[in-house]
Amino acid sequence: LEYPIWTLSDKTKELIIEKEKGTYKIMSALSLPADNDILIHYFLLSKAFDKKKQKYEKQIITTRYEIAMNVFNTRNNFIYERIIYGLSKWTAVFVEFKGVFYDGEKYSNRGFHFIESYKMDDDGKLEIMLNSQYVEHLNNTTYYQQIDFNKIKKLRRAVSKRLYEILI
Repeated sequence: LEYPIWTLSDKTKELIIEKEKGTYKIMSALSLPADNDILIHYFLLSKAFDKKKQKYEKQIITTRYEIAMNVFNTRNNFIYERIIYGLSKWTAVFVEFKGVFYDGEKYSNRGFHFIESYKMDDDGKLEIMLNSQYVEHLNNTTYYQQIDFNKIKKLRRAVSKRLYEILI
């Protein structure tokens, strides 16, 4: 995406960026994703990527334990609740492109969520469904490169992560 949300404050509920050709808007009923939410997102993308097919899949099967150990390097009830809150944030986030979404051929208007839904069983198994349009964009764009989750999680500051995103 041309204007990622990764450097935003978690106290903000909306951001609008205006360009000559249109606007980019990101909004959430909760708050926009913060640094830990971004790491959760990148972990989910790394899980969704099918290396054999070289494509992203819409469905992700994981556990809170797996997310906790990969994103936070620890596990406890607070971390487990934080993961669920992060998934709720990503489900609530909606992005809207008015004339600024470039698909390689033309600009278009689009709007979508990143995560359609998540479901957690009693045993802690999580089933997460990514938005179809988002997955299609990831699979078909020439402007996106998969972020190495293990490299980005080593970076401590949000600005360092953002710079890594830009340079990659």
